[in-house]
Amino acid sequence: MHYYQFNIGDYKSHTDYLSPMEDLAYRRMLDWCYLHEKPLPLSPEEIARKIGLRDCVEEIKLVLCDFFEKTDDGYINQRISDEIEVYKSKADAARRNGKKGGRPRKKTEDKPKKTNPVNLANQEETESKAKQEPITKNQEPRTINQEINKDIVEKSRLCLEYLNSVTGSKYRASTKSHIQNISARLSEGFTVEDLKMVIDAKNKEWGNDSKMCQFLRPCTLFSAKNFNGYLAMAKAGGVIDFRNPTSTQDYTQGW
Repeated sequence: MHYYQFNIGDYKSHTDYLSPMEDLAYRRMLDWCYLHEKPLPLSPEEIARKIGLRDCVEEIKLVLCDFFEKTDDGYINQRISDEIEVYKSKADAARRNGKKGGRPRKKTEDKPKKTNPVNLANQEETESKAKQEPITKNQEPRTINQEINKDIVEKSRLCLEYLNSVTGSKYRASTKSHIQNISARLSEGFTVEDLKMVIDAKNKEWGNDSKMCQFLRPCTLFSAKNFNGYLAMAKAGGVIDFRNPTSTQDYTQGW
């Protein structure tokens, strides 16, 4: 692909927190994927070489964590994959039409059939009755699921706000990459208190470490591969409440 649509507002709302070099790396990674129509290499060092940022391997790792998913074929971004599939589908259709001599001619629209006034009256009566039918039991599960999803979204927002208040970050709930890992853990049955426990524990451990404090972010704290281990460590023997160093919070007994 030599062209793709770029929504400035959408991009800005998802990348406001990136450093200048992380932003540059992300833009070049996007361009490379669209241009070559394939996933990024599995090696961050190889990605750095291909996009001309050999000294920015750490920034590339952070961008991969936030915006890409690791697969056997390489790192993919779902939105890019979807747009490339649409592009290939249109290109294939154009090639097929070209072999046939161009686009098929549009069929002449059939004239509308005459409607019997009696049948029209019966149809209107049937539609009116259908609109008056009460909600069936089959619709109830959908309503329940909608309520569950709203509850998870609200709890995810509260967890993100708590992370911001504890670490001084400014992560936005409107950014999908920030909220999806939190929602996934809550959907698995973990509680808001579990997530807050991990936030407190890792902030106490990493908050004053200039190298590790950058990992006090949603994609690291609440990832599927990290969260269980972080939670188990926090519960192991209680964690000192860094907001009140004179007391010890025993998280094994809840909040």
